[in-house]
This record gives sequence, structure tokens and C-alpha cells, in this order.
Amino acid sequence: MPAGFIKRGGEVLFFLVTGLLLTGLLTACSLNKKTEEQRWLVIATTNDLNNSGLLKLLLPAFEQSNNVRIKLLPVSQDKAVDYGMNGGVDVLLVELSKSEKLFKLAGAMPQPWSYQPEFNSSPLTAPTPLLSPSPTPSFDNIMTERELAFWSDLVVVGPTNDPAGVGKQSNVAQAFKWMALNNTPFIVAGDATGLREVQNRLWRLIGREAESERGTGFRVVAGDAQFAMKEAEIRGAYIVVPRYVYLNNQPSSKLKVILQNDPALFLGYELSIPNNIRIPDRDVSLARSFVSYLTSSNTQSTILEFRKEISSEDLFRPYAYRVYFPQ
Repeated sequence: MPAGFIKRGGEVLFFLVTGLLLTGLLTACSLNKKTEEQRWLVIATTNDLNNSGLLKLLLPAFEQSNNVRIKLLPVSQDKAVDYGMNGGVDVLLVELSKSEKLFKLAGAMPQPWSYQPEFNSSPLTAPTPLLSPSPTPSFDNIMTERELAFWSDLVVVGPTNDPAGVGKQSNVAQAFKWMALNNTPFIVAGDATGLREVQNRLWRLIGREAESERGTGFRVVAGDAQFAMKEAEIRGAYIVVPRYVYLNNQPSSKLKVILQNDPALFLGYELSIPNNIRIPDRDVSLARSFVSYLTSSNTQSTILEFRKEISSEDLFRPYAYRVYFPQ
């Protein structure tokens, strides 16, 4: 066989082996890059909750341990639900609500634990109640697996001199009745769906379901709780807001806490994730991991201790906390 042919064949063999090695290296690099690439988790939530600072405290640990970047979409409650309807979010974290819109999106509302007079002030030291089985989600629901995440403490705030004597009432239901009878200026945040529902349940409890029965001072204003609180200050009115909203705006506010520590004054926040039958392109496994993280004992302990340096009262309570939830 001619020597030139052998040399040429050796060159071919050399380039063939070299090409295979390079292909292997490139494939390995590609696999490593795919493994190391950060994933994204999109969470739609409310403006009020985003402004509380709680999520800024909780999210970094999940991002680091799961090699994920979280994109928050802080909007109004209705807009957050719309984002869920459009299939553009991985997690919905909004106010607990019985609204028809949220029901159509994600199914039945999670059931809160019923109130007991001897409730433990630190639910993490008490036995956790057994979860009730969740209703089987419909294949038509875009989101699913609705779960309670935590509660925020609510307070009634009003003018510092309490001209209507609301603070003299024994509980929030009695205070509502007093304000209706005296046509006391009272503001409600129209965009905070869950917060409105908390108050509507109390109005029904005292037999004043229609807004026309709540006195001439009753007003629903467009906006979240923070905006509505500023309106209450301008009008010299009373309002129910999460305690964290009051504290965040206290330095510039002329309002003070008038009523607090009522077992009915709690606003729940709930979670839901995409139904992978309806939305197969979302990372449902990662979304479910986030829900598990947020409802874990360690995270719930962090939630309970949030901003204790500025408030002796709990701003948030774990999801297993028992509150008065009149139907």
C-alpha cells in the first residue's frame, strides 16, 4: 500500500478522533450549562403585601436553595387574578377570597380553622390541626391547589382624638353598628377584595348587608389599603387596614389605632399554582416547591417573628392560626 495513502489515512483518523472528543466536550459543556441555568418563578401578588416587606425577607432563601430567580408582579387583587387567568404566572399569592372570579380561576376557597376562645397565642407551639382534603380540582380550572399561606393582623384606625367614640366599643362588630347609627365617616379599600370580604361578613353579622344600611358616612374608594388609608386621613374617617399598612404609613399619618386584637380582625392570604393539564408550559413542580417552602414550619416561624423590633403585636400569623370567620 502506498505510504502516502497511509499518511492520509492517519490524518483522517486523527481528525475523526479529535472531532469526536470536541463533540463530547461541547455536549458536556451544553449539559452543564443547562444544569446551571437559573430558572424563573413568576409570582403575582398584591401591592399591599409587596409593600409590607415580608416577601423581601422570605424569597431570597428559596431563590438560593433552588437556583431560581423570582419575578414579583405586585398589582391589585383583581389584576393578579387576571394574570392567573391568562396563564402567565407560576404562583398566585393574594388575599383569601370567596369571589366568583377567584373560584372560576382556581376552584374552592381553602377553609380556615374555626375560632376557639382558648386559641393559643403562639400556634407553632400547639398541635397543628389536620388538613381537610382539598376538593378535586376541575380540569377547567386554570389554577389549582388553593392553600392558606398566613394571616395578617387587622386594626381599626381613625382620627387621633376618636371623635365618634369608636374606641369605646367592646368589639369590631359593635363598632360597625355604632358607626352606622351615627353616620360616622368610614372608608373601605375597593381594590382589596379579601379585606372588603372580612368587613362584609361583619356587616352581615349585625344585619346590615346592604351598603345603604351602613350610614351616610360609608364610602368605598378605588385603590388598595394604603391608598384608602390616606383618603381616610384626608376625610377624618375611620378605616380597617392590615397592621403593617398602618405601621408603614404611621410616621406621616394623623391616624391612630382605635380598635385591635379582635379575633375577627384577620385577613388571610392564599396560594394557588397552575393546573398543568390546562397550562403544560409552566414549571408546576417548582411552583409546588415554593408553596411547600412558604408553609413549612421554619418559614412560618419567620413569618410570626416578622418586624418584632417595631411592633409588640404580630403583624402576620401562621396559616394554622384560628380566627373568627363568620359565614
